[in-house]
Amino acid sequence: MPAIITTKFRFHNAEQFKESFSEAAATNYYLFIGRPGVFATATTGGSDSAPPTPPDNRRAEARYWDDMLAAKKVVSTGVTHAIPRRDLDTSGATIYDMWRPDYSTSKTATSGASTIFDSTFYFVTAAYRVYKILDNNGGAAIGGGSAFTAPSTDDSKDPFVVGGYTVKYMYTLSTTDVQNFLTPDFMPAPTSPVTNNVCLDGKLTVVLITTAGVGTGDGAEWNVGTDRVVTNVPIRGDGTGGLASVTIGRDGGGNDGQITAVQITSTLDSNYTQATLLAADIIEQHNIQNANVLAFPSSVPAFEVIIGPDGGHGSNPAKELGGHFILMDTKLEQTEGYDFSVVN
Repeated sequence: MPAIITTKFRFHNAEQFKESFSEAAATNYYLFIGRPGVFATATTGGSDSAPPTPPDNRRAEARYWDDMLAAKKVVSTGVTHAIPRRDLDTSGATIYDMWRPDYSTSKTATSGASTIFDSTFYFVTAAYRVYKILDNNGGAAIGGGSAFTAPSTDDSKDPFVVGGYTVKYMYTLSTTDVQNFLTPDFMPAPTSPVTNNVCLDGKLTVVLITTAGVGTGDGAEWNVGTDRVVTNVPIRGDGTGGLASVTIGRDGGGNDGQITAVQITSTLDSNYTQATLLAADIIEQHNIQNANVLAFPSSVPAFEVIIGPDGGHGSNPAKELGGHFILMDTKLEQTEGYDFSVVN
């Protein structure tokens, strides 16, 4: 039968490896340098400019000890989870993906990725702030094709809109992170949330409009002169507290009677694993709040409710952003121990 190594298992392996540096019976790891001689092309297949790939066998290991000149223990503070580095393009020319829990070969990201961690659903700014994309504006380019200013907020309580995208602040790379771990391809990621983050398991993220529908008022064409916002529309599912506001387009605006926007307004909704927004609930709340009677006689709106990850957005940035990679940092600086390796 088919089998896969899940991303959760890969993260677990990375987590266990990282923990092995600091647990009570810690495993010792060392960085060493050696090889004082040149690589002889005739015997090893490599050269000084293109060294050969080290073989993984016992004989080669013995030779490493013979060639070793210096070594240094890698300490626990020199180890961190890492994620692929994705820099923000503020030119307005780049389309990013969005976070969602159900990417597969039959439901791919805007980029075509079939898994969440192959998609481009987060970015880091030039100021080293990391943001997760919760809604990518229907797959449009961030900034709408025009240059825009990178976000600068470090408030992780509420998502906000930048360049037409809904994003959430995750964390900021410290000076130590940048100096010790940031590379052109990878960047460090913490396993704990920032201090002001409100993390709720199964919290609702965004509501996507899959069918806008066409509404009528009092049995006739929609003739409301301004966009109408229907509040306190319940989101049904196996969690609690979900509420949304729904905007119905005005008459003559090109979206007459259609659903143009849905905004989650609840702040303490949680514990959802499945959720839905029903046209019947929009109708009920509209007719309570307004004099005319709303109906969707021919084209009924439909929605897709996106639910956050286990623990909530920002509860474990490394786990949420694909931190099943490990970066290690240690430096050999002049003479530190005054010791010589004399035996294997």
